[in-house]
Amino acid sequence: MSDKNKLNNQSGDYREEMEELARIFKEELDKTIEESENTETETEYEVEGYEVTMGEKKPVEELTEDELCECCGERARGTEKNPDSPFCSECEAILEKYPYDWKGVTTAIVTLFVTLAAIICFIVNVPVFSYTVEGEKAFNEGNLFTANQKFNKALEAISEEDDGAFLNVYEKRIFLNYRMLDMDSVLSDTDNYFSDFAKKMPMYKDVAEIEEEIMKMQATVLVIQDVLSQYADVSDNNYNEIINSLDALSGKKVYVKGTSYHLEGEEGFTPTGKEDVYICDDAWIEMYKYSAAQYLEKDGKIITEFLSSAAEKSEYVEILVNPLLAATYVGIGEYDKAEALLPTIKEANKENIDYYMVQSMLYRYRDKDYQKGVDTCIDGLNMLASIPDSSDMIAQIGYILSMQKTLNYIMLEDYKSAYTSAEECYSYQAETYAISVQVRDMYAMLALKTGDTETYKTLEEEIEEYGDLESGFSQDVKDYKDGKVTLQELAQSGGYDLL
Repeated sequence: MSDKNKLNNQSGDYREEMEELARIFKEELDKTIEESENTETETEYEVEGYEVTMGEKKPVEELTEDELCECCGERARGTEKNPDSPFCSECEAILEKYPYDWKGVTTAIVTLFVTLAAIICFIVNVPVFSYTVEGEKAFNEGNLFTANQKFNKALEAISEEDDGAFLNVYEKRIFLNYRMLDMDSVLSDTDNYFSDFAKKMPMYKDVAEIEEEIMKMQATVLVIQDVLSQYADVSDNNYNEIINSLDALSGKKVYVKGTSYHLEGEEGFTPTGKEDVYICDDAWIEMYKYSAAQYLEKDGKIITEFLSSAAEKSEYVEILVNPLLAATYVGIGEYDKAEALLPTIKEANKENIDYYMVQSMLYRYRDKDYQKGVDTCIDGLNMLASIPDSSDMIAQIGYILSMQKTLNYIMLEDYKSAYTSAEECYSYQAETYAISVQVRDMYAMLALKTGDTETYKTLEEEIEEYGDLESGFSQDVKDYKDGKVTLQELAQSGGYDLL
């Protein structure tokens, strides 16, 4: 047989064998499919001690992504026990046996650590945050003393290492102290916490402007004091000369370098360009003119002109001036002008006593309603007492309302209450070691009026011991003892209003 015939015979045998194998495979496949379709028994799987039952499932190719197991992504999700399970029966059985993996555990630990760190940081800074929010709220409402206490508490909660991280709190306290006319505190905070670079940043532009304004005012005061030092005293003889000298400072430059300062045109001084240059503040020039006129007891209209001019030239000085201006208006009988200033005075700081002082004066001088004058003072003192940690503040400024209350009681001829009120006023000033002549003298006269000679003698001995007055009690006390003046006349004289 040729080789070609051998190959054909072999190929024919091979094809016959393959066809026979295909026939057998098909018969077995058909048999298996028929058994699978007819059987009601589910296939069972064993997974490390867990018996898992697989139910009937849709073909994988017909399942959507939302219907596939979240774990394997191959089988349909849902189990016999939980049809809504995101896992298939096999994966859920495995997860029940081995519920943890090191990646998940590590992630959980890191997450827990970060959370704890955030909580600790939050706990540390909560006082700073809460006090700052409370302080800002009080500031916006015009309750400046409360705001001051809140900001101070916020800053007490800041460690020295973290000062730079809380510049916004220092910024808020600077605005507050500026409104409260506390120039020294403003400059202290700007120097201690704001670098030259920080003050050039747009966000802290207001801080830089406030510092610049206060430096200008201080430079002005320095050259004013130099001008006034040329006069041995202030008298009617040199009053006009003093006023003219002060007016001459308007528009002049002041050159400041370190602790040295020079007025423009000063003999022997030539600017080098390295100095800070300020223009004299006209508002403070007016304030010193007012001081000279007040000292010499010039006409009230002259005094109010200086005060009004100062207020017009500076919003900062206006806060200082308005209570003085209103009280002066009361003193010269221009009551409507005084009353018109009351809303502005109260808005500047609702927790200050200036509003209550002026209102009480109006009740006493204009309305002759002395009981309302008393009640107004009591309202003001209660307001101060309601401020947290306000005991020092009552001693520092509350004595003014105690004196106004005393004067109204005198006008009511309730001398016992007047004496108690005068004693209160005296004790407030004693706490600050700054007892004024008017307070002491009124206390002494009411002690005599109510028969408390022991207190009068004690005051008299204190004068001798401390030598605070060369001639002892004032002439008012002597005149009262001699019957030359009554307590009512003194109460309405204006000399005891503590302006």
